[in-house]
Amino acid sequence: STLASKVPEFPKWSGTESLVVDRADLNQAQIHIGFKGIPRNIPEFLELRAAQRILGGGFGSRLFSEVRERRGLTYSIYLWMEARSQSGPMSISTFTRLDKFDETVQESIKVYRDFVNQGVTDQEVEDARQELRGQFPRLVETPEALASQLLVLSRYGVPSDYLTNFYENLEKLNK
Repeated sequence: STLASKVPEFPKWSGTESLVVDRADLNQAQIHIGFKGIPRNIPEFLELRAAQRILGGGFGSRLFSEVRERRGLTYSIYLWMEARSQSGPMSISTFTRLDKFDETVQESIKVYRDFVNQGVTDQEVEDARQELRGQFPRLVETPEALASQLLVLSRYGVPSDYLTNFYENLEKLNK
């Protein structure tokens, strides 16, 4: 029996569901908007990494620009994903003052829906490409780091040429 056969399927969802935990002793709200993620071995993984960076990868991302900088609703907002052997979790995560909770949730969802419906710009793709290019050397700069990357790729059934062809595949990214 392999580990993958022991991992339960991601639950099937339809519609949306909200869970609010009211803690009257707190003056801030943690917000996690969850989505079904991806398996690590899909061929479009690099494209999804770029999309994650564009939507919620930190400074300059759409979520950061709209929800933090333009609206001042939070100090930090990001989209994270955990790619696994099967679909893993994805989440837009942030925090805000209690009186800004509803607005923060609504604006975050709006940015996400606009991203899905309108796609990305050439400049966003180029910015994501540059950031991913700059991060890559750290992933393989030591024998230990390279070995770790190779183990992860092997564990999830991703060919090792993912690393060999990384820069070449970055150049193929487009809208």
